[in-house]
Amino acid sequence: MKASMILCVSLLAIGMAAGVSIARADSTDATCEVRKDGDKQKGKSGPCTFSQRQGYIDIDLKNGDTIRLSPAGGANHYRDQRGNKVTRTSAGTTGMSLKWENGKRVEVTWGGNPYGKHSGHSSGRNYGINPLDNGAFEVVSSNPFCTVRFNRHGEPQHYSDECTSEQKRESYEYAQRNR
Repeated sequence: MKASMILCVSLLAIGMAAGVSIARADSTDATCEVRKDGDKQKGKSGPCTFSQRQGYIDIDLKNGDTIRLSPAGGANHYRDQRGNKVTRTSAGTTGMSLKWENGKRVEVTWGGNPYGKHSGHSSGRNYGINPLDNGAFEVVSSNPFCTVRFNRHGEPQHYSDECTSEQKRESYEYAQRNR
């Protein structure tokens, strides 16, 4: 009886530890400039934390608010926690811009690559994979920021405007090796 209780407790502890590691997101310290209709929102702008896990984005602002974005169909398209449409664009190698249809905009600037913990490297660029709906996924790379969306068969479907021809090729190769 004691041995089976110890075994059950041990298995429960292992299961909980595995669940915690799966849920952990890649995150980086960043600076966020929040704007509404062009006006800087001073209480929200400043240091922030940018996190991404499996295509989902969380941004913790300095005032304690959190922006939560979920993938919404195509590459670089999201919905926030209230269901509003959000589009992500690149800010070169230094960050990204998020734009809401209602005039809200968040400029995120970081010092490193937010995809670093689960990424590969090629030609001085970092690569990471974000799973999307129905088995589709996107490969995200830096230098410049580039997103390539693939269907569930690993066929490229969409390239962000910033992608170089070399990044398109490397993203395809990375996807074939790591999906």
